[in-house]
Amino acid sequence: MTSPSPPATTQEPAPTSPASTAADTAATAQQAEQPTPTTAEQQGQHQGAQQGLQQGQEGGQQQGPQQQGTQRVGRFLYTWPWFRPVRERPDFLSEYPPQDGTFNINSFLGKNDVHQGKFLVPPAKYNRFLKQYYQAYQDGYRLFCTEVYGTRPFRYFVELDFDWELPQYKVEAVFKKLYYIVRRAVQETYGLMSYPMVCVSMRTPYKVHLNCPRVLTTELRAMMCREKIISACE
Repeated sequence: MTSPSPPATTQEPAPTSPASTAADTAATAQQAEQPTPTTAEQQGQHQGAQQGLQQGQEGGQQQGPQQQGTQRVGRFLYTWPWFRPVRERPDFLSEYPPQDGTFNINSFLGKNDVHQGKFLVPPAKYNRFLKQYYQAYQDGYRLFCTEVYGTRPFRYFVELDFDWELPQYKVEAVFKKLYYIVRRAVQETYGLMSYPMVCVSMRTPYKVHLNCPRVLTTELRAMMCREKIISACE
């Protein structure tokens, strides 16, 4: 599989492993793209990373240092960009309870989260919600939230799930090629003048989302774009 060459006017560097979680797509739509830390090329920092994580858990309101490290999944070892400290749930989430079972934000923590992990953010308060969300992330909270679009238009995204049997270096090599393929497919499908803004989020290097917060789509249009991506990979 080869990657399509970007236009000569494009100066964007190749993607690097991100530090955000999969839930932070919406807040980044208000931000200019910022450089993210690259995945550590060397291992052996696991102990320091675990200490940083423990400090964040024990420190309550104190945000621990951002440290790189490695973690074992089964018999495989992969590298985190950094370990973020775990903090208590932010207060602002309690402002958005579901109504009659209706919600548009879902938490991966499920019943362990505020309002059992279901939140309804009215359109009039959505911009305020995004600002609160982004500020909580900056303060060190891990938010675990995602938008639930249902039948409504939604921000375009691609979910990439890699086989756990693949070595990490192969996953990273394939991801870089897919990144450019997805950008070109989105540009062509939605008739954009230039490549879209793409925000990369991940839980592990094997589960990655490519988010386009400035591209609104429907499920049918997204499926058309998916076909372009698959065709480019063949």
